[in-house]
Amino acid sequence: MQAAFLFQILMKQTRILFFLLVTTIFSACIKEDELKLNTNPNTNIFLEKIDRVGENRLNTNVTMHWSADDRDGYIIGYEVSLDNITWSFTTKQDSVFRFSILNGDTTDINLYVRAIDNDGNKDLTPAYLKIPIKNTIPTVAFDDNLIKCDSVYSVFSLLFSANDLDGNETIDSIYLKINNGNWFALSNQSTFVTLVPNNPTIAGNDQAKVYLGYDAIKLNKQMNGLLVDGANQVYLKARDFSGAESVIDTLAPFFLRRKTSDLLVLDAYNIATTPNADVVYKEVLQSVYGAVDYYDFFRQNKAYFPSIWKPTFSLFLNLYDKVFWYSDNIASNNNAMLLESGASAIQNYLNADGKLFVCSDFANNAYPLAFSKTSPIFQFSPADSFQTFFAANQKASIPKDSLLLPNTAAGAGYPTLLASSFADAVDPFFEKSNATVIYTANTKRNSGVTNTKVVMAKTQNANGKTNQVFCSIDLFKMQGDANANGQQDELKQLFQKIFLDEFNW
Repeated sequence: MQAAFLFQILMKQTRILFFLLVTTIFSACIKEDELKLNTNPNTNIFLEKIDRVGENRLNTNVTMHWSADDRDGYIIGYEVSLDNITWSFTTKQDSVFRFSILNGDTTDINLYVRAIDNDGNKDLTPAYLKIPIKNTIPTVAFDDNLIKCDSVYSVFSLLFSANDLDGNETIDSIYLKINNGNWFALSNQSTFVTLVPNNPTIAGNDQAKVYLGYDAIKLNKQMNGLLVDGANQVYLKARDFSGAESVIDTLAPFFLRRKTSDLLVLDAYNIATTPNADVVYKEVLQSVYGAVDYYDFFRQNKAYFPSIWKPTFSLFLNLYDKVFWYSDNIASNNNAMLLESGASAIQNYLNADGKLFVCSDFANNAYPLAFSKTSPIFQFSPADSFQTFFAANQKASIPKDSLLLPNTAAGAGYPTLLASSFADAVDPFFEKSNATVIYTANTKRNSGVTNTKVVMAKTQNANGKTNQVFCSIDLFKMQGDANANGQQDELKQLFQKIFLDEFNW
């Protein structure tokens, strides 16, 4: 009986111990579950403090790094805020912030970052950092190689750049000013403009038409302050979104020439000759036409070679009703004749009802072997191709006292010309189907005669009006007998026929 009593006591104690053990384990599980549910991630920004003041403050582009840990899970992302109210989610642990300062030069930015774990728990005490920043003023600069001359001819272009260490997207506007005129606002994307006087023929104060970019998009507004036939200075500045402005940049003053005639003479002849091409053509034009605007590409050691043919030179040509271009055969610009470099501008001029007289001999690379038509001259001119010789690109010649005979029908009113000196740079050509031959010549080669003798032809526009006369010889050598009275009379008659008859529309 005593043994049974002891056994009952032992079983009772065992049940108590088992109950305590189960209770302890269950309590532990509950506490572990409660711990897991209540554990939030902990976020850290790599910097605890940015101790910068005054000019040592950071600019408005700031790179920040952060991280987080979670004892009972893993991090799936972060939320970032600048006000501890509005949050943006990211999976990255770094970011480049481009802050804006709308007023003043400095400010403090409050940055908050909180992590999110795999259970969706967020850090209840986000990491915080105060970022002291300052605005960096933009910088501007003209390309001073674009205007290399002390004077320009009615049309000029400006190339410039604007930058900001805070990011170029923080630039609000770019401004240009001429002399004492008003600042003219351009978009922050602008880098190139071309200016054309509203009235280039009248000396004095004027407004300028503004063409934006290389496609010459004409703006509705005009820029004031321009001085026609006087000295001009242009200024440049930029302003960012905070209102801070750059230091002003400027170009050296330049003289803007007035347009004095509706005939533009383009001198691309740079070979010393007897007689002198410049002297002969100037005398003939003065006698026949009077005042002309004269542009010498080689003036000031080639300073007047157009830096930008399109749109600058194209807009310049479009100011004139008539253009006379004479040139030698020297490759002058990127291994091309100037006439080839300006071919696109010339074509645009003809398309806009311009009237063009070209007188030139041509470099050998204008007509490669096997009649390959690669030169842009063949695109705008009446010439389909030049005469070639298969052994070499041998140029033709016209002996002294040889005649240039006008076409019986199409050359009516054109005088017979007589070679006053030996012409050794002659390029007879095959005319296009839409061209009309004006002159043929007694052209010779060392190997014999040429199989085309055409040296001058013309084309007409859609209205049947002559818009181009193209000559492939040096006309200044066609003055007739130098000992006879009336020297240059035939040449004057030729120029009169072209400029006052053919181009009289």
